[in-house]
Amino acid sequence: MQNTKSNSPKVTLLISTYNWAEALELQLMSLTRQSTVPDEIRIADDGSDERTKEVIDRLKKKISCPVIHQWHPDTGYHKTIAANKAVYAAEGDYIIQIDHDVILHKHFIKDHLNWARPNFFVCGRRAKLSKEVTNKLLKRKKVKFNPFYVLRGAEGAHNLIRFLPLRNYFDKTDSNPWNILGCNLAYWKKDFLAVNGYHNDIAGWGHDDTELMSRMVNTGIKKRELKFAAVQYHLHHKQSDKGLQSKHYKMIKRNIQDKIVWCENGIKEALRP
Repeated sequence: MQNTKSNSPKVTLLISTYNWAEALELQLMSLTRQSTVPDEIRIADDGSDERTKEVIDRLKKKISCPVIHQWHPDTGYHKTIAANKAVYAAEGDYIIQIDHDVILHKHFIKDHLNWARPNFFVCGRRAKLSKEVTNKLLKRKKVKFNPFYVLRGAEGAHNLIRFLPLRNYFDKTDSNPWNILGCNLAYWKKDFLAVNGYHNDIAGWGHDDTELMSRMVNTGIKKRELKFAAVQYHLHHKQSDKGLQSKHYKMIKRNIQDKIVWCENGIKEALRP
């Protein structure tokens, strides 16, 4: 693996995880193959059991940058609190954020660094693998495979294509916080701190990343879309409970309407004993 270029920002890769050690294992395996290495990896763990710790302890020895496991007690769905603590402790100036259920293309970090610009956050895409392909990858513990194999039954299969001329053609910037994927997202730490990070009142699945970015947009930060690069292979899994989605949606609408920047229950509150 190559180190990041000297003129690149210091990068923290942030991984959100909870009790799917088998998926995290494949992801960490894909991180051993990156053409460009982040300066550190921080795993924001929302209360996983010992299986996750075992996987991290075993595979971090094969990754040529520090891997820090930050564990938050399991008191329900509190991804936002775990992520707030991890970003606060991050040594990187630039945060590349992923979830534990994606395998990364070998140029994933490199592509994100090439797309990083001041005053922008970057939203990449993903393709959802079929249940059959996912089960085979988990069973065989493989992250090096023929891309045409995983195309079978994949949802959003065009997002499995890495083709840089198309990336440049589809370069799009705007101030629209919608259509955000927290599993493929990058932003500057200083911009995250300026809005007090994730809103801890979002204590369930849905729109936590969009809520954060809606406040970031209100400070003047713009969205930059990244397509046909920073490729992710998203493992199939059962859908999360979306019962709180409408509540979170209303929070975002209020942010946009009232130009809200600062959340009253964010990163500072997450750090309290």
